[in-house]
Amino acid sequence: MNKKSILSILAIIIVLITGLFTLSGCSPKEPTIDNSIKNQVLQNIIANNPELEEHIVEIDKVEITNEIKDAVKETIEATLNEEIVETTEIIESSPEEEAEVLDEGMLEIDGVVDQENISYNGDLEGNGLHLLGAYQGQTYYSQADSRWANKLYTSTNNKTQTMKSSACGPTSAAMVVSSSKGAILPPVMADLFVENGFRTASSGTAWSAFPFVADYFDFEEYYTTIYLDKAISYLSQKHADGSSKYYAIVSVGSGCFTTGGHYIVLTGSDGQTIQVADPYLYNGKFNTASRRAAGIHVDGNYAYITKDNFREYANYKTFWIFSNDQGNGTQVSVYKAGDRKLVSKPAAIAFAQGDSYLVDDGSAQFWIKQSMYKDGKVYGEATIAFVSGNSYIVDMGQGIQFWAKEHELLDIETKTTAPVNIPSVKNTVGKTVTFKGVTNLYSKSNLTGTKYTYKAGTQARIVENISSTVDKVYIPATGRTAYINVSNYKEGGNAEQAPAAIPNTVGKSYRLKATTTLYSQSNLSGIKYTYKANTQVKVLQNVSSTVDKVKVPATGRVAYINKVNYK
Repeated sequence: MNKKSILSILAIIIVLITGLFTLSGCSPKEPTIDNSIKNQVLQNIIANNPELEEHIVEIDKVEITNEIKDAVKETIEATLNEEIVETTEIIESSPEEEAEVLDEGMLEIDGVVDQENISYNGDLEGNGLHLLGAYQGQTYYSQADSRWANKLYTSTNNKTQTMKSSACGPTSAAMVVSSSKGAILPPVMADLFVENGFRTASSGTAWSAFPFVADYFDFEEYYTTIYLDKAISYLSQKHADGSSKYYAIVSVGSGCFTTGGHYIVLTGSDGQTIQVADPYLYNGKFNTASRRAAGIHVDGNYAYITKDNFREYANYKTFWIFSNDQGNGTQVSVYKAGDRKLVSKPAAIAFAQGDSYLVDDGSAQFWIKQSMYKDGKVYGEATIAFVSGNSYIVDMGQGIQFWAKEHELLDIETKTTAPVNIPSVKNTVGKTVTFKGVTNLYSKSNLTGTKYTYKAGTQARIVENISSTVDKVYIPATGRTAYINVSNYKEGGNAEQAPAAIPNTVGKSYRLKATTTLYSQSNLSGIKYTYKANTQVKVLQNVSSTVDKVKVPATGRVAYINKVNYK
């Protein structure tokens, strides 16, 4: 790799950081990173560290294109100005036009064939909240809205695959997110699906897109079921203001909503009648001879069908159920621009140069001064420069700005306490356990976030011991990785015993025999970090017989590796 290439890689990192300011809707008057500082640091690195050519670090994260950033900025500005962003028109179409689309195989048909090849392992949590505008309550979108009907929704550059013809999946997801968390437009959701691999070549949107949505937009609850009565039991629950506590995306086959395949959103029920947000609703859709028997009534942009008729005529397959969080994620911020706070943000040092550190917080990299780093955290006083929900751009002076979450900002007078002794945790990594009853798993290690419910007898494999009471586990039956309270394990009901003792190589150094990928999680998933052959690593922990936790001295990176990559 030449110096120009290294400069390009590092410049891209800075561009990504700077791009966040455009995404947030900051005006040119907001504080910005000093370009002279950026350029000087980059040039110093190239001049003084030619060995950087031996180490390439890549981060695998959700792809956000410039087109997405521009659309998000417009949505945030529109909602802050209290403009209604939902679809207000009822589109004009016909059964013939609908049939022509279906004959071309472009309306969503569930992507069953592609399900084995498109998966989501649950690594991303809450990273999408900064893409949302202000919460406007229950929101309806049409995939044929004139604002985006002709925009492409394709992973193969097929010019016939448009939002109108094939984007009921992302449109349904956009309705659920907008109605629960904060405003996001269907074309933005469509771009997220395409850029991150959830748009199949010819079978619409992969089912794995919906658990991705649940995690990425930090829903409080998420469930799946194939049973209508179970779905209705959720949809019938109400908040104190009368709004539904849950929304459900459902896959339907040839029946009263489509002649091929389709995604629709169920937005509530009184136990007998279901309110439906159909992203391909048009005038007269349910007046055909083949659909009249379903007795569907349309009022505005919503359709109403009885539970019994839905059961008989909808040809439903799977329900993805999301909690209605009523704007949790984009509600009024606790702090305001100009407030002074104490930043305490966990981050790892990716590279050191003089008195500057390039740090990595798991979702972005940014430069700080050495004096701003303490005990594994970016630490010091800062001024809030920009506010977006519970996310903030903070300014620590000297041109140092970055995003911080609400819980990473403390009152100035807050004092840190001395560390407490943590009880040793028994190593049960690799052991298979069985749940003794109906059990809740969670997307976050403090047993909060998205909830996943499993029945008694479900088996799980322990991939990490978080504490004496919490494990990170993998569910082979579903591919889900999540966190669990260990009290849910059946005593003496394990499918297999813990593996034989693992050879202790802690403290030993190895060199990589070829270009190698390291991972942020011990089950070799999450963020990827790629290093060249001959890079030296030091073993910090023997996680299992095949996986080590290692440190890369050249960059300070701590990650997980398959042992077969050692020389």
